[in-house]
Amino acid sequence: MQNTASIVVLVMIQGGNDLSHTLIPKKEILFSRSENPYGLSWESWTIEWWNWLLSIPKNRSPVIDSVRRGITPHVSGDRVAFIAGNLGGLSERFYIIPRGKALFFPIINFTTSYLEDSTLKTESDLHIRANSDVNEITKVITAVDGVTVKNVKEFRVHSGVFDLVLKDDNLLELPPGRTKAISDGYWIFIKPLVPGYHFIRTFGSCSEGRTCVEIHYNIFIKTK
Repeated sequence: MQNTASIVVLVMIQGGNDLSHTLIPKKEILFSRSENPYGLSWESWTIEWWNWLLSIPKNRSPVIDSVRRGITPHVSGDRVAFIAGNLGGLSERFYIIPRGKALFFPIINFTTSYLEDSTLKTESDLHIRANSDVNEITKVITAVDGVTVKNVKEFRVHSGVFDLVLKDDNLLELPPGRTKAISDGYWIFIKPLVPGYHFIRTFGSCSEGRTCVEIHYNIFIKTK
């Protein structure tokens, strides 16, 4: 699934996909897909997330390196912490997050733009391309503290077309400039967790396993 016009960012915890079979109701710790957390739609949050991620120079991007420790996440509007996965393979992340922050991150996702793919000429082309790539995803799994989230495929989010400004040394390794982009994929929006250590598990793969990324998220929520 990964190519010059796409970027895959997913999160998994623990090797393989043998996650706990205990199911956690979405209402307990997750915002539902029908909610507008903190006054914004999920589509709007994905756009804000991509603009945050792609504004960071590649050499400082949170998706680079197999192990990253002591990460302080980007906090949007003092309410939501953005966290990120990687570009492929196995990674481990250690986040320190202020108390009272919701967590927003992709399980597996995709973005493309006119600047990435010159064959895309219209907004309809962008929608078709993003939809086609994410339709290839065959397995999506998420677990929080050893408990699997049920009905996780309900959390697919296909954004509208949005403005994207790519700077020098961007993660996509494209020339800097302004373009129109789109996002599609599966996301998780976790309500503020209780202080202490947490372990988030997710897994995503596309058809025939050509793209399969694994991440271990070790999260510490501060007491103050």
